Amino acid sequence: MHPTRSTPAPVLALIGLLLSLTFPGCGSAPRAGVTRDTPPAAFGLSVTVIRGDAATPNPLHRPARYVLEADGWLRAGTGPGATRETLPPRVRRLTHTQRQRLWDLTRDSGLLDPDCPVRIASGDGPIPTRAHPLLLVTAETGRGRFSCAVALESVLGEPYEPMLEALSGWAWVSVLAD
Repeated sequence: MHPTRSTPAPVLALIGLLLSLTFPGCGSAPRAGVTRDTPPAAFGLSVTVIRGDAATPNPLHRPARYVLEADGWLRAGTGPGATRETLPPRVRRLTHTQRQRLWDLTRDSGLLDPDCPVRIASGDGPIPTRAHPLLLVTAETGRGRFSCAVALESVLGEPYEPMLEALSGWAWVSVLAD
């Protein structure tokens, strides 16, 4: 008969920890490699400046429509014909770094948070009448569609202005007539 030797408790605890990290349960694994830091495969974004002033020196306050498709194509147009119903022409395909930047700006804006103070049920709802210029933002993710309407000149519009600046800078913009 061989003498039996018991394994010390700390070694068993370490083995258990390593096994639990190696074989996580069903609920703890991220879906399809998506984390909070990387955009989901279905990430899309539309940003529309409504009731902007075409004559303003600030290009961010002019009527405009930007649509990022899930495959990375950016559509953009400016002018009086830029409405939330407009699908502007494709202007360029964004790089992975640019898409990552938009994801970071969208996530950091708070739009995806359940308690976002400017979130609206749908980007198709009524437009507030006194906001000039008004920014409509809709983000599509693997979890659903998230929309907000916010006056750019308000404090609540501050997190969305960098998003608009990035899109405006990347777009080779087409002027859309009425």
